Amino acid sequence: MLNKLFTQVGRHPTSFLLVCLALATAVGLLDREDRIVSSVVLVAVVGLVILADYRFHPANLTVRDEPRAFDLTNHVVNLFSLGGCIFLAISQLVEFGVGIARGDESGSVALVVGLVAIGATAVGGVQVLRPAGVRLRPDGIEDVRTFGTLFVPWEAFAGVDYPAVAYGRNRLLLTCSAPGAVRKTGWRVYGPLLPVPGNDPVFLSRVIHEYAHRPELRPAIGAAAERDRLIAAWAGPPAVP
Repeated sequence: MLNKLFTQVGRHPTSFLLVCLALATAVGLLDREDRIVSSVVLVAVVGLVILADYRFHPANLTVRDEPRAFDLTNHVVNLFSLGGCIFLAISQLVEFGVGIARGDESGSVALVVGLVAIGATAVGGVQVLRPAGVRLRPDGIEDVRTFGTLFVPWEAFAGVDYPAVAYGRNRLLLTCSAPGAVRKTGWRVYGPLLPVPGNDPVFLSRVIHEYAHRPELRPAIGAAAERDRLIAAWAGPPAVP
C-alpha cells in the first residue's frame, strides 16, 4: 500500500507538489483555533519521510538521452520533504496575510516561520530539480553532488571480482584496482562508499558488476531496452524489508 503511494508520488511529482500547495492555501485560511489541521499534516509528512527512507528502495533506472546514461530514481524522501516545506511556507504566509487583512498584527511568528520555510523550499527544490546523484554512463560511474563531482571509469574495476557491494540501505561499497583513474572536480573527497538513497543497492551492485566485467554491454547504457533487460535480469527480492 505505502509502496504504491511512494511509486505514484515519484511518477507524478508535479501533481503531488500542486496538492501540497492547494492544501497549504486552504489551511492558511482557517481560523487559528482550527489550525490543528496544520500540525496533523506536518506530522503525517514527517512520518512519510521516515517510512519512505526506510522501506522504499525500488530496483529501477531512469533513461537519460543527453548525455546518454542511466540516472538513479529520484528519492521520494526529497519530494516529501519539499512538499512539507511548501506546505509550511504557504500556510504560514497565507495566515499572516489573512491576519493583516483582518487588522490582526500579531502574526509575526507566522511571517518568520513562512520566510524560513521558503528558504528551505528553495534548497529542497534544488535537490529535486537539479540533475544530481549517481549516474551510470557508457564510460563509467559519475556521482554529481552540490560541491563537486566524482567519476569512476569502468577500467578502474579491472581485475576486481566484486566492484560494488551493498552497504546498508543507502550506500554502495566500491572496490577499485586503479584508484588513480578516479577523477574529481570541485570540493570532493574520494571514498569507497557511494550514496544511493532511495534505490535498491543490491540491484545496483549487480548492474555495476555486469558492466565492469562485460565491456561489450556498456554502449547500450542509456537505452530503454537495456534498462528493461537489467531490471528483468537483476531486480530480485527487495533489499530492504
